[in-house]
Amino acid sequence: MAFQKAEPGKTKIGWLGTGVMGRWMCEHCMDTGYSATVYTRSIEKAQPPLDKEANHRYMTGYLLNNLSSILRSKKLTGKAREALEHAIVHQREAVKLSPDNRNYQSYLRRSRYSLISLAMEAKNHSEAVKQIMEMGQTTPKGTNSYSAAYSLMRCLPLVDKDEKLTPEQRKEVKEDYSKKAVALLKQALENGSRYSASSLKRNSMFAPLRERKDFQELLTQFEKK
Repeated sequence: MAFQKAEPGKTKIGWLGTGVMGRWMCEHCMDTGYSATVYTRSIEKAQPPLDKEANHRYMTGYLLNNLSSILRSKKLTGKAREALEHAIVHQREAVKLSPDNRNYQSYLRRSRYSLISLAMEAKNHSEAVKQIMEMGQTTPKGTNSYSAAYSLMRCLPLVDKDEKLTPEQRKEVKEDYSKKAVALLKQALENGSRYSASSLKRNSMFAPLRERKDFQELLTQFEKK
C-alpha cells in the first residue's frame, strides 16, 4: 500500500494531546501550513490550537478578499468572484472556530456584500439573492437579517429589467423575493434588531412591501417591541 506524501497546505494531520509540550509541537506543525484535528481531554487545552487555526483561516480569507478587490479594479470579474468564493470558505471556518470574534464575522459579511455587488453589477438577481439569503444567516443575526432584507429589495428593479422572464414570471419572482424580505425582517425582530417600525416606514427601499398584509402585521410587532 502506497503512502501519500504529507504536504503543508494539503495534508490535514491528527494530533493527540495539547498539554505543555504537545500544544507547541502541534502549533509548530500548523505554522508550517498543516491543518489539524486535535483530540485532548479538556476544551481549555484545545483552545490555543483552535485560535491559531481560526486566525490562519481569517488571514487567508483577508488576503483573498484584498486580491479580489485588485482583480475587480482590473475588470477581471470572474477571477474576482472566484477569489471571494475561496475567501468565504476560509472566513466561515474562522467564524465556526471562534463564533464570538466580531472581526471574523465582519470580514465574512464584507465578502458576502462584495459577491452580492458583483452579481448585481452583472444583473444576475438570482445569484445576488442566493448570497443575500446566506448572509442573512450570518451572526449576529438581528443586524444581518435587516441588511439582507434591504439588499433583497434592491433586486426587485433587476427583475423588472430581466428580459429572459415573461411578465407573469417577473411577478412571481418579485412575490418570492418580497416574501423572503418580510421573513428576514421577522427574523431580525426575533433576534433583537435595533431597528424600529419608524425606520421601516421611512426607508423608501421597503416601499414595495407597504401594501402587503404580512408586512403591516410585522410593523405592528416592531411597534410593540
